[in-house]
Amino acid sequence: MRFLLILVIIPYISLAFQIEKYIILSRLIEKIAIALTHKNNPKICQDGVNIEPVAPYFKYASFTLNCNNADIVVSNSYIPAFHKPFLAMSYDALLKNPDAVAGLYWLDGRYQLVFVKERLRRFGITLPKDYKSFEVSIKDLIF
Repeated sequence: MRFLLILVIIPYISLAFQIEKYIILSRLIEKIAIALTHKNNPKICQDGVNIEPVAPYFKYASFTLNCNNADIVVSNSYIPAFHKPFLAMSYDALLKNPDAVAGLYWLDGRYQLVFVKERLRRFGITLPKDYKSFEVSIKDLIF
C-alpha cells in the first residue's frame, strides 16, 4: 500500500519543483527586463528560445508574440533581427549577438548573470546600482 501511495505522490512532487523553477526563472527575466528598460511593465518577446512556460508567472511584465512591439527580446539567437536589446539565454548567443546586452545562462554548474558594458552604452541603457557589480566588458567574457 505504501508503494502505491509513493507512486501516486511522486508525479505531484516533480510538478511542484517544475513550477517553482518556472516561477524563479520568470522573476529573474522580469527583473532584468525592468532594469534594462526602466519600465514597470515591460513587454517581453521570445526569439529562438521558448519562454512561454514561464510567461504565466510574470507579475509585472507582459509577454508578446510580436517582437517589433516588445521592449526587450529574450533570445538564444545569434542574429540581431529586431534592433532591440536582447537578453541572451546562452553563452554563445551573448558573445555572437551584437544586440545582446545581458546574459542569463548556465555555466559551471550555476546560473550566470552578466551585462555587457559596451552594448549597454550603445543602447543608451544605464543600470540601477544593484546591477553594477554584474557589468563586464565583452573582452572579459572571452576565455
